[in-house]
Amino acid sequence: VCLGNHEFDDGPAGLAPFLGNMSKAGIKVVTTNVDTSNEPLLEGKEVLRSHVFCVKGTKVGVIGAVTEETRTIATPGKVDIQDVIPSLKEEAEKLTNQGVKIIVAITHTGYDVDPYIVDNVTGIDILVGGHTNTFLYNGKPSTKDKVEGNYPTEVNRADGSKGLIVQDFWFAKYLGFIQVTFNSEGKVKSWTGNPILVNHSYEEDECMKQVLEPYRAIVNEAGSRPIGSSKVLLSADNKTCRLHECNMMNMVTDSFLAYYADQDSSDDMWSNVAAAVVNSGFARSSLPKATT
Repeated sequence: VCLGNHEFDDGPAGLAPFLGNMSKAGIKVVTTNVDTSNEPLLEGKEVLRSHVFCVKGTKVGVIGAVTEETRTIATPGKVDIQDVIPSLKEEAEKLTNQGVKIIVAITHTGYDVDPYIVDNVTGIDILVGGHTNTFLYNGKPSTKDKVEGNYPTEVNRADGSKGLIVQDFWFAKYLGFIQVTFNSEGKVKSWTGNPILVNHSYEEDECMKQVLEPYRAIVNEAGSRPIGSSKVLLSADNKTCRLHECNMMNMVTDSFLAYYADQDSSDDMWSNVAAAVVNSGFARSSLPKATT
């Protein structure tokens, strides 16, 4: 797996238990552009620059990257978030020199950045992306989810090689699936696949079901409790609130002000709070008209 910016939301102190749990589960954490050596809270915690394994005698390398924006949109502490492309290029060249034939990149950089990565890091054969939660699909999906590109998205490089980019939306709604054929030199030859909609036709995993069961009643009760309704669409889809003013976040910040307006401690002040600010990333989906 690769680290994302949200792994740094609670700083190195919050990241440390996650890395410990990954290690106990035998899961490799690969994030090439992260250096944790100067962060004492992560001493002894493993974040690899790459990982190599063999498939039928062929060496396959895995590299990874987290968005450079992590420096400012999260709390990395003394963790060094390095430039993505130089870090991946250096590690890919190192793996190639070690006889690695196929390189897979796992990134949390976004679909707008991934094509530049694949184009500039010629060693990458497949890039599995995240961050933008982009829905890539071939043909017409059975859902109303908006398709934003081909699955995979093909990048044709100047040296004649190809690189493939895949993403599978968010909330585990789809399972990414791709089969790639390589030639004897480890270059992409052909491929097939599409995201698989995880619906009721698939049997539940009993182990996971038991883990989630204690929370089911709590979530169901909270979800059934009316907290209000809107006479208009409260819009927040497609990063609307990150680009300009939106009525969803206006409502949220107005609510903050309204809550504190009657809690002032001085007769000379209308409120202890003069303004309310909210992170635009807090807006995830719209609230339809007349929805409770």
